[in-house]
Order: sequence, then structure tokens, then C-alpha cells
Amino acid sequence: MKTLLTLKQISCEAFPISTLRKLAGDINSDFPAFKIGKKWVVYQEDYYQWLDKQKEENLVSSPLKENQPQSALNGGDVLYE
Repeated sequence: MKTLLTLKQISCEAFPISTLRKLAGDINSDFPAFKIGKKWVVYQEDYYQWLDKQKEENLVSSPLKENQPQSALNGGDVLYE
């Protein structure tokens, strides 16, 4: 049996619920959510596959180079690998 999760259950600092709702409602998005009544839900397995795909796409589209500065989330400090 597949496990259904609400957007609230999968929301976190990286994906706030407002972002998840926007992805769910966007017809051009590949986010695997669908509505049951008034709630957006996603199968847990589909969500994890979507996360893996996002991770792969980000690794391919923006590979990190050695000693390349990376902008940090905390105010734009520069980090080095």
C-alpha cells in the first residue's frame, strides 16, 4: 500500500509549504502532487523520486569546481570547498 503525505507533512526549511503549493498548482511543474478534496497530497515514493531527480538535475546543470566560491544561505558569505 502506498503512503500518502500532505504538503504540510513534507514541508521543511528547504521547501516551505508556500513553495510546495506553488509547485503543486503549476501545470508546467513535474512535482507529483494531486488534490484530494481541498488538500494537496503526494505519494511518499513519488516525492522521494522527485527529490532524487531534482538533486541529479542540479548536479548536472551546476557542477561544483574545486576552490570555486559558493554563496551561503546565511547572508551571502562566501564558502570554499
